[in-house]
Parts: sequence; C-alpha cells; structure tokens
Amino acid sequence: MAVATHSAPKKRIYQFDWKEYDQTLINRGDISIYLEILDHMESELEILNTKKIGRKFLYPDCLFVFCAIIRYIFHISFRQLEGFLKFLSPHYGFSVPQYSTIHKRIQTIDLEQYFPAFDFSDSNISIAIDSSGLKLYQYSDWLRSKHGAQSKPRKGWIKIHFGVEIKNHCVVAVKITDEQVGDSTEAISLLSEAQKKCVKLDRTFGDGAYDTKEVFNYCAKHKIDPIIRVRKNSSSKARGSPARAAVVRAIQNYGFANWKKMKEYGKRWSVERAYSVFKGYFGDAVCSRTFEHI
Repeated sequence: MAVATHSAPKKRIYQFDWKEYDQTLINRGDISIYLEILDHMESELEILNTKKIGRKFLYPDCLFVFCAIIRYIFHISFRQLEGFLKFLSPHYGFSVPQYSTIHKRIQTIDLEQYFPAFDFSDSNISIAIDSSGLKLYQYSDWLRSKHGAQSKPRKGWIKIHFGVEIKNHCVVAVKITDEQVGDSTEAISLLSEAQKKCVKLDRTFGDGAYDTKEVFNYCAKHKIDPIIRVRKNSSSKARGSPARAAVVRAIQNYGFANWKKMKEYGKRWSVERAYSVFKGYFGDAVCSRTFEHI
C-alpha cells in the first residue's frame, strides 16, 4: 500500500531590514535633517544675485525647498508655513517671506538640483507601468453627503501615470492627465521617457489596460519585451501586431499561470507598491486648485 507523502513547506526567509525601515520613518519627523538645507542660504543668495539685472533676490531657493518639504510632509498651509518660518528666523537670521511669495517660488524651484534622481545612465532596466486616480480639491464633500450627490456638480479627478524601475522601485517616468485619458494612450510616452534615462529598456510590465497593438508594436520596434496581460479571448493571428500575437500564443501554449511564472509577471506589483507609498505619504487628493500647479 502506497503511503502518501507530503513535502515539508518551504520556510520563508525575510530579508527586509525592519530596523532600518523603522528608523527611516522616525527620521521623517526629525526636522533637524531638513534644517541642514538652510546652512548655505547666504552663499546661495550671493550666487543668485551675481550678474542679475534688475531687483535682487531677497530669498534663496533653498529656503523654498525647505518650505516645500515641510508643507508636503506635515500637510500644512502656506499661511502656517509663514508662521513656522517666523519661529525659525531668529535662530537662522533670515527675513520671512509672505505666504503668497512662498506659493509662487515653490512652483519655480528645480527639486532635482537638491534631490538628484537615481542614475540609470549606464545600465539596462525593466519597468512596470500603471495609473491611479487622485481626487481634485473638494470643498463640498460634506454637502454631498448631507444633501445628496446632486447638490454640487461633479468635479472629476486626475490620473497619475507611473513607470517604476522594478529592482530599486524608483519612479523613472511620470505623466499627469485628466480622467478621460486612457492608460494605453500614455504608455508610449512613459516608455520613451524611461528610455532616455538608461542604456536600454529590457522589459515592460503592464496589466490588461495596455493590451493594444500600438503598445506592442512600439515594444517590438525598440526591442522591449512586453510582459503585458492580454484578453482571454485574444486571437493568435497577427492582425497588425505580430508581437502581440506571439504573447497570445505563448499564453495559450503554456497557460497563463506558467507564462506568468516564466516572465516574472508578479514584478508588475512594483508600480502598485509605488502608488501605495505615494498615497500614504501625500494622500489621495491634490491640494492645488488649478491643473498647472499640480
């Protein structure tokens, strides 16, 4: 009589450094880390005003970088920012700009100068692409819940499209559109932006929203492996996109579960992780009331 044997379950090995992660979260509330930005205010202001024609700058860009960090981490308004700077000014010896000046200057600063992006210029990368919605500024949510949905006109929402490098989980491509723009419409621009930041884009991961001939043909033209989920009833005939037909035949031959394992389709969740971090950090609604300030 044969005896059924069961293999022992594999022990999962967690390599995540929770101690380092906890310290990272603690450091976000340590204002002294961000105050280091203000150490070079005088020298930066001198450089800004060198050979400047007309009225001189009164405030350096680093002051408004600091304001942007405090505003978006602690979710305070521009008027509260002005009050916060008044508390710091006696200790650092700078004049305090008005809240309207803070608002205007934050829109003009180049954050990449102070926080350079991850450099992929000498490496090949793979990215996962997707989009997520953000609510617009809503002042009438209470009225809608109290008096019904018809009390105020619908304001809609915006979509933010990410291209995330799957190994380091860095966002390498971003597009912001309104809710009427489909995911596949922005796919090629995301891929093109990512290609400019690396030697070669090897693979792209996407869900069924990117199952279009245009996306597959662009990937084939630039020798990108499209790991994109196609519809269940997809035809294996080319019909204008041999690259898409090849993916359909592979899924039909191996089955979706095996294809997903072979192609490491689960790495597409890198982009979902990026959205989770983004919304947990900044919230699921935008503060700006105009599209150009988003």
